[in-house]
Amino acid sequence: MLSVLICAAAGPVADDLHASPVWRDGVDRHKADSLHTGLSLAVAARPTLVVIDRDLPRAEKLVLEIRANAQTAGCSIVVVATGDSQPGELELLEAGANAILRHPPNGEWEERLGRLLRVPTRRNLRMHADLQVEGQFGTEQHTGRALNVSRTGMLLDCPAAARVGDEIRFDLHLSMDMSVKGTARVVRMAGANKYGCEFANMEAWDARRFEHFLDTAPVPAQT
Repeated sequence: MLSVLICAAAGPVADDLHASPVWRDGVDRHKADSLHTGLSLAVAARPTLVVIDRDLPRAEKLVLEIRANAQTAGCSIVVVATGDSQPGELELLEAGANAILRHPPNGEWEERLGRLLRVPTRRNLRMHADLQVEGQFGTEQHTGRALNVSRTGMLLDCPAAARVGDEIRFDLHLSMDMSVKGTARVVRMAGANKYGCEFANMEAWDARRFEHFLDTAPVPAQT
């Protein structure tokens, strides 16, 4: 399983990570609020990615220690920095951090954290979808919205009475003149009328167009 170690005190940096790729299903998370705890968990958990709040005391030391330990040297390290750039951030990069992301969150968070964690980039978009749900009440026709999408699945908002395991045939409208079709399976309930779906099948041509769309769709600006 992919795992991430979050080294941050309680506060806005830790809170805002909930809306980032490190909080997706399939990612095991560990938390530390000090240098000592961070080092111990890094060795014990062998995380894929370590996210460090720049304001954590001795953050540079934590980066150095993780890189110096043969058991943890191969992980990705991201430092989240609040406010303007500071001269000490260069030392964090020299110590071995892969990247410094500015807080509050912006479009770069999704792309960089997803790539360093090696999970599919998810686009937080709103797209119309025509749906055929094979569920407990037979076949239902619905219209809905894909609230976000990735190469492996999407979050659907629709009025279907779907359950985990139900199959959904979809026609997803990527733009005014382009759509892709396929089937997906409900894998989690995400709130009222919201379903986390995993793609089950898509024709090769549609899959290529969909991947191109994900690679080129702009990341919406944060407001």
